[in-house]
Amino acid sequence: MRIDSCRRCGENLTTQKECNVCNEVILFSCVKCNYSTEEKLHFQCQVPIIELQSGGR
Repeated sequence: MRIDSCRRCGENLTTQKECNVCNEVILFSCVKCNYSTEEKLHFQCQVPIIELQSGGR
């Protein structure tokens, strides 16, 4: 996921959170107005985590 500028003010966005599995950015925030994008979850990365949490069922 690539986002270059804030939708509210046009300022640059910074990385706020990365995926624990693939390390891609899943959440950005604006350096000027503090707007945060919606968190983008990767289905392919969440499946192994869900399986671990449910005991591998």
